[in-house]
Amino acid sequence: MNRISSKHILFALSIFLFLLVPSLEAQEEDKVLTEIPLGDIKREEIQRYFGYENVLFRYLTVPYDSSINVNQQGRFVDIGFLLIAVFPLILLGLSFKNKKAFYSIIGLLTLYLLICLSNSLLITLEAYYPVVNDDWDIAIKPQYLSYTDQFLYHLYAFSESFMSPMIEYAKNNNALTSKITYGILFSIFLGLLYWSMSKVENFKKEKYLLIVFMSYFFLWMLLSGGIIWYGFLFIPLIILFIGIIFEQESLSRIYKNLIFTVLIIWTTTAIINRVSNIDVTVANYEEHYGKTIINGTIFPYAMGIFNEDQTIDYSTPNLSKALNKINADDELIYMVGTSFSFNIRNNLKRIFSDNALGNIWWIAKNYPDKSTQIDVLKQAGIKYMIIDLHTPSLDKTPEQSLTQKFQLLLNTLYQNPSVSLIGTDRIIEFIDSNGNQQKLANVFGEKILNPGSYAIYEIL
Repeated sequence: MNRISSKHILFALSIFLFLLVPSLEAQEEDKVLTEIPLGDIKREEIQRYFGYENVLFRYLTVPYDSSINVNQQGRFVDIGFLLIAVFPLILLGLSFKNKKAFYSIIGLLTLYLLICLSNSLLITLEAYYPVVNDDWDIAIKPQYLSYTDQFLYHLYAFSESFMSPMIEYAKNNNALTSKITYGILFSIFLGLLYWSMSKVENFKKEKYLLIVFMSYFFLWMLLSGGIIWYGFLFIPLIILFIGIIFEQESLSRIYKNLIFTVLIIWTTTAIINRVSNIDVTVANYEEHYGKTIINGTIFPYAMGIFNEDQTIDYSTPNLSKALNKINADDELIYMVGTSFSFNIRNNLKRIFSDNALGNIWWIAKNYPDKSTQIDVLKQAGIKYMIIDLHTPSLDKTPEQSLTQKFQLLLNTLYQNPSVSLIGTDRIIEFIDSNGNQQKLANVFGEKILNPGSYAIYEIL
């Protein structure tokens, strides 16, 4: 009985990938939306990790975007720089003895970097700016940036200028680029896989593992939409892959030491960052540096200094009273975002989540009157509405569809006699009848002093 070789696997993989092309193309629709989409969760929730640029650049830049957190910022998507630091070093190391291949890889990596930077964000200490926005270089004042940020500014400006003809061509020929995207991706993948296998010495187990590793990485890049946690298997595979690379005699000692040094630096800085709990992406966070290692809310509760209501109000002002009212009965709850489910009794049966606001959009579209909109919710048995005031911050869509739907929800609640506000941490300022400035916890007001994070309404 003939044994299956790595070449057979490679051939079968090629056939499978090219058979996959039609189904993938059917999923790609770069439409210009003319109205707010009804509950388009894929576009608003999933694609915010993937990006909204042309489909070709959207796929090509996934490793870079996932490492730099271009499309979605936050600790929960931070994986360090393994994808954009270790891999290039490995490729250069494997081709070091072949000068032609070595310089070709340098050229390809440089082109890839320009593609990524031109579709990325210029992140400074003050803010971040989309490079693809025509006004990004006007909004930034280079003379006020730090030396590091000034260097990045000019690097991004060059990348945007250099790649603008290709970006414009892809934008103007969207149908064509959508059709050729998967052919380009599969060709790159199969070319890299074949080249990598030719560099690995004749050990069949290592070649099989190389096929598994690169196939998994490619399928993650192709199908995950840039979502990191869909690639958890990638962590043990990358450790095995690096082990294989270190065993290759073709990889010089200099590059082995360089890769090892990069891994040590990344691991050390990642541990320090996690332990210190410093989030440099949050504006005006300097006063909290190094102070959030210990949770200032949980410890007083554990020591008996705070009771449950005090602990809740310490972390989220004015919340405990509203939660106590909600937990006093078993009425249904309409919820948009927030993490309050944990504090609500019998939450599995009571909470109806509408994070993408598709249902409120449908109600507002079919029932223009605000009181009727609330009556629809009331007839459905809903008594309370819990709303995350940060919902628009999740909206990365070019047409800002989620933001528009959130504004519809606010319009429904504004001065509506059918609802009553029972809790919020937003603080507004208003002028009372005597002409004095007053502060009040409310969602709507003349001036917002503290934007807050939540609002809880009772349907009357």
